[in-house]
Amino acid sequence: MFYKFAKVLVILFLCIAYSTLFLCISHAIGPRYKLPSTLNGNGILIVPQKATAEHTELPFDFGYHYVLSCKPKPGFEIKIIPNPSKNFHIIDNFPPGKYTIDGYNIEPAGGWLTYSYKQFRTIPPFSFNIEPNKITMLSRIVVITMKAKPGGGGREYSRIKYLTEPEKQNVLTSLEKAKNYKLWGMAQGHARIPGVVNKGSGVVVSSKTDRVSQTDIERVKREAENANTAICSILAIEKKETIEVCIVDEGIVHVSGGILYLPVRHVKNKKAAIVSSITYMLLRPTRNRFFSAGLGTYFQERFGEDDGFPRMTGEPLDDLVRQHKDQLVPIHELANNNQIFRQVGSVRRKIAFIEAGSFHGFLVERYGEEKIRELHDSAGLKYGQVYGKNLTDLEVEWMEFVFK
Repeated sequence: MFYKFAKVLVILFLCIAYSTLFLCISHAIGPRYKLPSTLNGNGILIVPQKATAEHTELPFDFGYHYVLSCKPKPGFEIKIIPNPSKNFHIIDNFPPGKYTIDGYNIEPAGGWLTYSYKQFRTIPPFSFNIEPNKITMLSRIVVITMKAKPGGGGREYSRIKYLTEPEKQNVLTSLEKAKNYKLWGMAQGHARIPGVVNKGSGVVVSSKTDRVSQTDIERVKREAENANTAICSILAIEKKETIEVCIVDEGIVHVSGGILYLPVRHVKNKKAAIVSSITYMLLRPTRNRFFSAGLGTYFQERFGEDDGFPRMTGEPLDDLVRQHKDQLVPIHELANNNQIFRQVGSVRRKIAFIEAGSFHGFLVERYGEEKIRELHDSAGLKYGQVYGKNLTDLEVEWMEFVFK
């Protein structure tokens, strides 16, 4: 009799525990990998992802979730666990409406039991709309890197990366193969752009060393092509018909005679600042290194597979700004002193690139791509005329965002 009573108590306890767990996570929407077979008036959100988290020496698995804020449902969450066999997640039964992502958390997964650090990462908010019985794709993904620490263990770095057009098209190609895809269809502005996939941009990669693999060469070409497409789209300029890249034994990343030279050690270690160098080749000629270095550094973080100077460890630019808080140079001084950007090998030059990249990234995120395009086209780079505020006021806004 006692055992029967105990059994009833155990079952009752499990039922209560399960109900409590359900209530705790009912605000979070988890991913699926199949499209629903029936329309229900709600929409579907596609969350692209990298195939796996990027590791350096440490075989850790990562789980992370975006934290969405929306009215009238603050604290709404979407939990995403990376799946090596998928390049996107399907989140179905998503209520129609406008949603805003303003940050994300990273949490352990897959046996990674020693990692307890958890911090909400604030990002410039971006919005998306869910339409009834339609598919919407997020335009950005979280990229996570784990770096080994000299004393043992590791440290995690993460950043928000924009999808390039070819990456978006690759997700659509996979999605179109999914069962029930034709039943739903894409929301406005998310359908395939004809002719983008496999459209080359005239990138020619040569090598003067036998220490580089064909895989490395293909990756360099892909990154240069993506940079040519993405940057020209943002700045509304024509794509460069031919981009020559040469991988060499020694030296530094630089452009000479219209050719981008990459030292093989940077290529193999994924530290080649390809995107920023392509930026310099594409920008309208300017003597202002603050603008060119800033935009190039920002684009490198936003579009690059490689890290590259000044983010050699892969840390986000805003994190690096916070680390060098006591060494920052006033923005108006950076904007009027090209010499700082020419002091190769100096800490001051590195911090200048970090500041310029973070500052121009903030301008793009806060005021939009149209404004940075207008600034690029303006004679003399008139920040006050384009943004309606002088550099000092813009610096205050930037600092408030980075250090809030």
